[in-house]
Amino acid sequence: MKIKWSAKEIAHSCLVLVFLYSGSYLKAQDPNTKIFKVKYELSNKQRHLDINGKVIKQTDTLYLQTDGEEINSTIKELASTQRGLLSSVRFGEKEESDKLFVNPFLVYDEQRKTYIDREQVYYYTLENRQSVKIKFNHYSFKAITIPLKVRFGRNDVEFSTDANLGVFGGYSWGTSKFTRKTEIGNTEIEKKNTLGILFGTEQLEFDFVDENQQTIEEKSALISTGLGFVHSYQNFTVGLTGGFDFALGENKNNWDYHARPWLGLAIGYSIFSF
Repeated sequence: MKIKWSAKEIAHSCLVLVFLYSGSYLKAQDPNTKIFKVKYELSNKQRHLDINGKVIKQTDTLYLQTDGEEINSTIKELASTQRGLLSSVRFGEKEESDKLFVNPFLVYDEQRKTYIDREQVYYYTLENRQSVKIKFNHYSFKAITIPLKVRFGRNDVEFSTDANLGVFGGYSWGTSKFTRKTEIGNTEIEKKNTLGILFGTEQLEFDFVDENQQTIEEKSALISTGLGFVHSYQNFTVGLTGGFDFALGENKNNWDYHARPWLGLAIGYSIFSF
């Protein structure tokens, strides 16, 4: 027995499968897998008010520390390079909440056939209201909406204001600002850019004139693919996307925008990072 699916059902099923697969996969990931580029010496310029209410600029400098001994020379050398010491970073808890802990990726010593300082603990110590910024990169995945889309057809240009839902994933890079706040809790504010690929589906309705000069109303669906560059502040995202729309069904070639380029404004909210 053969089961026939409409183009709309195929498109919707594709999108549902992408969301279900990505959700079940990403929930299994470590939520703190951003790769921070830790420096041995961190400087951060901040603005403060003096007793007269004037804004003054102040530069705070923090140094990577460890308990009881000096930092291993290889670790210090890596943290002093332009790339930095690749690590995971998070604030401590309770009595250690003034510490920003650094867990470097393991560094292997070929000569000694062992890892360098595998058990050592590294951290920065922050005073109340003191902040530092650390660069990071990772791969991210989010739901994204394109509320404004410009399609370039064979004969004209169409402006679409339908909310087109899709999934967007790619390579992200940016900075996290860690701020020590003794009474209300430490904060991490993330700013990043993401360059990635987009996949989505939409319902599609259009009219065309067939060979018998009859007007046909077509109800189908389309698959939208493309690339995007977006900027994110915390979980909110805005950016530009572009790609190609592909109509589904027997009459897809009668849609003026089938396999034609489009540009769009993207707005999103981050679901997962990995």
